[in-house]
Amino acid sequence: MLVLTAPPTCVQLFNSQGLCASEGGDWYGPGAPQQYASCCAVQAAYLPQYPDGIQFLPDAQWSTRNDNYKLIQKAEPNCVDGDTTLTEFYRVNEDPVNPKTDNISDALCSELSGVHRCPNGLTQEQLINYNQLLSDLQATLASEPACPGDGNEDKAVFGMDIQWWQYFSTLNGGGSSWYDFNFDGLTNADDLAIIQQHMGTNCLQQPGKPYPIAQKVF
Repeated sequence: MLVLTAPPTCVQLFNSQGLCASEGGDWYGPGAPQQYASCCAVQAAYLPQYPDGIQFLPDAQWSTRNDNYKLIQKAEPNCVDGDTTLTEFYRVNEDPVNPKTDNISDALCSELSGVHRCPNGLTQEQLINYNQLLSDLQATLASEPACPGDGNEDKAVFGMDIQWWQYFSTLNGGGSSWYDFNFDGLTNADDLAIIQQHMGTNCLQQPGKPYPIAQKVF
């Protein structure tokens, strides 16, 4: 669906026409006069009602800040080879009146702002804060390793993930975000293939040390 932003934002998280309509969006899923399989397909159609094009909701985004600066990274779909990581950097504060926030028009650097691509154009003070925040963010992300096929978040891929995939693939017609590993808005056979590909993986296992399996209960 497309929601009313400028330019319109394409979102693949909504799984019903009624929910899309309640949010004021344009529906292009099953039952729509014009149907498209993905946001990339909508973009490629160059629909005349969107003369300025469309933008995508990021697949994921992360941020960290200190007293004066905030750094944001987004995994933005690029419709060619997966996601592109975009970085935004802002000066912020907590003033009670007109606080400085992460408004894209005020970015100190960003691929989207048209000002400077990060970290170009920063002062020495800003660059020091940028590098520190980027290091902090990378350390935080590295502390939580990726585990494809792990839907119950126990950092292991075993039979329980297939059992829960079976449940969520039938719940609401497979419209649940649980076990939707490829972020297409559906829990379906494509996600089962990811589980099967990584079956038996212990994502936190250290050499010579058994992995304690603890299954998450819903």
